[in-house]
Amino acid sequence: MCGRFQLSFMPDAEGIFEGLFDIPFPSFPDPPILAADILPFREITAIHMSSIGDVVGRNMLWNLIPRDTPAFESKRTWFNTRKETLNKPLQKTLLQRNRCIVPVNRFFENRKIEGRPVYHSGVISGRRVRRKESYAFTLKSSPIMALGALFDVWNQDGAGRRYSCSIITQPPNSLIGRVHDRMPFILTKEQVHPWLDPSLDQADALLKLIKPIEPDRLEMTKIWPEEPSQGELF
Repeated sequence: MCGRFQLSFMPDAEGIFEGLFDIPFPSFPDPPILAADILPFREITAIHMSSIGDVVGRNMLWNLIPRDTPAFESKRTWFNTRKETLNKPLQKTLLQRNRCIVPVNRFFENRKIEGRPVYHSGVISGRRVRRKESYAFTLKSSPIMALGALFDVWNQDGAGRRYSCSIITQPPNSLIGRVHDRMPFILTKEQVHPWLDPSLDQADALLKLIKPIEPDRLEMTKIWPEEPSQGELF
């Protein structure tokens, strides 16, 4: 799954973005949302392409709310969409018409064994705590990555356009599979433009884009419990 990520300020964000994704730097109607630990059911920054080809950065609720929902409320957990469900009517329509990317510096996964999270105790600032074993994943060659997502636009009774999105997940590659049984769809540079291009609407071709990134392109770092420092080993 994908339930936590980080997006931080980068001084040369425009140059980095265009070099990594090979698309123009987006226009942002609102400032991007930056934080060290971003969670579902809050607004996040996503990027999509308009019907005339403009690249737009837009803040969206990270939990999909379909456009025909009576109220813009998160009554259903839908911050992830499984690849295996993209043949269902609503998911297929969004796949064909409403695709976006979520830029992140790194994402986090909690280790699970037979579907159950693994806990460890430790001491933080003199206080004993018990937390899930967790790992951060980054791209080795890049400070930022693009996660594939779907979005929808809600506008009931003229209340105003509200955007929401859901990150696509799939079975893991061999690296992430050591920790979790799902992973997000991480796009390569070559995949970003076709994924955002609204003129590409063939579901079969789009589904072929969604596959695990090669494990040797990722770096895995344990977050909790922290690895002991050299001094703590002796």
